[in-house]
Amino acid sequence: MAEQLRVEADQCVLEATLEVDSAGGATLAYTFQNGSAQNAYVFNLIYEDIGDDNMFLANPNAVYVQADGESVLLSKEVIPVPPTLLVEKPFIPCATLVEAGATTKEIIHLSLPLRPWHHYLMLEDEDFADEPVELPPSFELGFFLATPEADKLAKTVKTPVGEAKYFYPFSASSQKLLRVGPFTAKLPVRLPK
Repeated sequence: MAEQLRVEADQCVLEATLEVDSAGGATLAYTFQNGSAQNAYVFNLIYEDIGDDNMFLANPNAVYVQADGESVLLSKEVIPVPPTLLVEKPFIPCATLVEAGATTKEIIHLSLPLRPWHHYLMLEDEDFADEPVELPPSFELGFFLATPEADKLAKTVKTPVGEAKYFYPFSASSQKLLRVGPFTAKLPVRLPK
């Protein structure tokens, strides 16, 4: 059975629905509504790499997974670089432009069991417990409301699912976050050993 949760902040609304199917998968569908007078850019296109033709190899089903043993957070956002890690360049997901008064929707097909993942987490399959634990999930979406000057900084890039916007540099602390959850359903998660 599907469960829908909603949160509103900064004149924007996030509605998310989680449905666990009997075949061992789950679907997370969300709608982001921009009720502000500014353009919003939603960091929802996480990519693995940039191809030779400068295509950002984004996967619409990619979500960051962070678990603490009590709950699991699924997110599409700019993850801050951990303070103990030195990186050449921070990872910034591609963004979808949601104009003032407009809405964007996405359906994410989750493969279960989940395991913690983001671009700065350096773990291999053998680093995770064999047996998953059941944890209640939440969903978080990162975005920012743009000034006309910020709109001019948006670089249009190609992805396998169409054009997207890209901002670099961009600080994780500059994004706004909308979070729903936890859902009552629990998802299996393989935690780090």
